[in-house]
Amino acid sequence: MSPNPTSPLQLVFLWHMHQPDYRDAFSGQPTLPWVRLHGTRGYLDMAWTLWRHPEVKATVNFVPVLIDQLQAFVDGGERDLHWHLTKKPARLLTPQDAEFLLKHFFSVNHESCIRPRSRYWHLLQKRGLEGPFRPASDFTEAELRDLQVLFNLSWFGFAARRELPFLEQLEQKGRNFSEDDKKRLLDLQLAAVRRVLPLWRALSERGQVELTTTPYFHPILPLVVDSDCAVQSMPKAPLPPRFAWPDDAREQVERAVRRHTEVFGAPPTGVWPAEGSVSDEVISILAAAGLKHFTTDEAQLFRSLGPTSRDALYQPWRVQIGDTVDGPPGGRPTDPGEAPSPRAAMVAFFRDHELSDLLGFTYARNPAPVAVDDLLSRLDAIAARQPAGRPATVSIVLDGENPWEAYPDSGRSFLETLYTRLTGHPSIQTALPRELVEAMPADAPTLRHIHAGSWIGGDFNIWIGHTVENTAWKLLGETRAFHEKVARGQGATPEVLAQSYEHLLRAEGSDWFWWYGDEFSTP
Repeated sequence: MSPNPTSPLQLVFLWHMHQPDYRDAFSGQPTLPWVRLHGTRGYLDMAWTLWRHPEVKATVNFVPVLIDQLQAFVDGGERDLHWHLTKKPARLLTPQDAEFLLKHFFSVNHESCIRPRSRYWHLLQKRGLEGPFRPASDFTEAELRDLQVLFNLSWFGFAARRELPFLEQLEQKGRNFSEDDKKRLLDLQLAAVRRVLPLWRALSERGQVELTTTPYFHPILPLVVDSDCAVQSMPKAPLPPRFAWPDDAREQVERAVRRHTEVFGAPPTGVWPAEGSVSDEVISILAAAGLKHFTTDEAQLFRSLGPTSRDALYQPWRVQIGDTVDGPPGGRPTDPGEAPSPRAAMVAFFRDHELSDLLGFTYARNPAPVAVDDLLSRLDAIAARQPAGRPATVSIVLDGENPWEAYPDSGRSFLETLYTRLTGHPSIQTALPRELVEAMPADAPTLRHIHAGSWIGGDFNIWIGHTVENTAWKLLGETRAFHEKVARGQGATPEVLAQSYEHLLRAEGSDWFWWYGDEFSTP
């Protein structure tokens, strides 16, 4: 169903589903459990809720490397260490195993997931909220078994709880779980995750959901194309030796389109570039792969336009790049003699930063009706400011899995209330980007340049510019150049070169660089 052109406001939801590639490059074993655990909550909950509200439309973005890991789990691939140490009988746990459980099996929101479960909360207090923790020898076999169960049980969302009554039986039991309880719980994890991708495909085939993609291993694509583009948004930042491998960027995009088509039965028309990161060169690559629209943060619009009214945000924009021998403003100049680039045309949707962050970080602390009232009133105010005859388009874009851990009921009350209020709403209609692209008027506004940046600060500061980040780019660049030298010199077999290139594409993923620098830290 096409959007109503007389509707005062078209609301575009984009839920971004992403986990890094946790698989060890050689063993294939996942190093962390978050793919399967989010599969029992956010990935399933979001689809299940939309299925119950068929009039509400949403765009859902799946990163291909997440799809791979979900399918590997369902197909019986390698399991993460957390899984193995859950499955292991408590009586056989070594002291090192028990220490691992006590360190890592409280990795869930304490207020919404641990405190409401008296046994879980007691175990956390006994261990200690901050290190040094109580020694593993102080915990009984029964306590360690309960910890194995409660960690996995606390991650299940509301959809699985509605459809798998054994989960409620475990909640009522609360403690003194058996090894059989644990085994059945792990079986239900598999059952829940097995439903995720088929249910999203069914929603797409129903026409309610538009499924979009991201470059395969979630790279910051502008930096892969040319790391010097960071100067546009970070003119004073020290940068590493130039990393410029546009062929890799094209490979990341083309692989994503192929994988998406294979899993969901149709090619994507839209893309959420990793971390909303875009540049003129990236738009050309996305358009060449057959993608019609992309979404990024409002910062890229306002930095591209310069001083303007905020209402410029509330409409799709045509983006036409190319047919010029001049480089992008503030960016690397075109090399002498370089031919004009072909025209690349796409449609851009720009994320309302404030509204998106309210859903992601604020509304979890409010009663669902109050939060939904606030959101709808803000949307009504936006609609009221638009010129007569021009409906506003508002894009709300955020992670589709991470926020719900902080909501008291995994977000069910908020989502149910929101979707119920939006069904039949007189002045707000949910819409899919592809519908709005098809309905764009001929006089839609056009951008000839897109400012290079991401949805975090409008720049690339998270991934480049710090000493450790720059060292990583330097080493990656040297390795990439060595691979190319060997490939051109025919110094390795095709099989070895293919494996090497696969490692390089994975190493270009954004999540490696996320943890470098001053903003974040991890062992």
